[in-house]
Amino acid sequence: ALRTPPAQRAAPVNVAVMADLTTAVEAEAGTPVPQTAVLLAAYPNPFNATVTIPFELHRRHGRLELAIFDSLGRRVRMLATEPHVVGRHSYTWDGRNQEGATVGNGTYLVQLRTGDRTLAQKVLLVK
Repeated sequence: ALRTPPAQRAAPVNVAVMADLTTAVEAEAGTPVPQTAVLLAAYPNPFNATVTIPFELHRRHGRLELAIFDSLGRRVRMLATEPHVVGRHSYTWDGRNQEGATVGNGTYLVQLRTGDRTLAQKVLLVK
């Protein structure tokens, strides 16, 4: 008669699930690599015709807003409101408001909002 070998037991396996793990990767100079978004320096600043506003995204965001505000906190112009892919992007502001009228000399605030961050910097319009 054939004999069936005894069932072999598998060795126990330990599984650890780690949720919400955040790691930091250091850049060459010891500066942490951004985890979400960076608003880079606008140029030229001060400006008299147009200013370029560069930013970097290190992950995709469902909604991104790039807007210009005056010194009283009123929104002057919305430059972007759509999702963006990971990478470097830039927009140019021509010193006009949402209706297309030229705004006056002064300091304006560039604001980049992502789902989890709000970044801002000043630009100076001089005509």
